[in-house]
Amino acid sequence: MKPIVNACFPGMLAALNLTVFGIIDIRGTPSVPYRIAILLGTIAFVLSSFAIFFHGMYPTRRSLWTATAVFFFAGLLSSLVTVIMLVAWPPMAE
Repeated sequence: MKPIVNACFPGMLAALNLTVFGIIDIRGTPSVPYRIAILLGTIAFVLSSFAIFFHGMYPTRRSLWTATAVFFFAGLLSSLVTVIMLVAWPPMAE
C-alpha cells in the first residue's frame, strides 16, 4: 500500500499540470512553448511517480531514488517556468 500512496503525490502534480493545459486549451490552442513546458512537466512527474513506486517495491535500488528526485525536480522546474511564462506572457484568446 505504501508504494501506491507515495506514487500518488507526483501523480497528482501531473494531473494538475494537465488541468492547466486543459484550461489554457479551452481559450484556444496554446503556442508551442506553453505546450512543451506543460507537457514536459507532466511527463517528468509521471516518471517520478513510477520511480517512487518501484523504489517502494525495491528499496535497495538507489538509482530509483535518484531518478525520483531528478524527475521530480525537473517537473517542478518545468512547472515554475510555465507559471512564469503564463504570468509574463499570457496566451492570447482566439
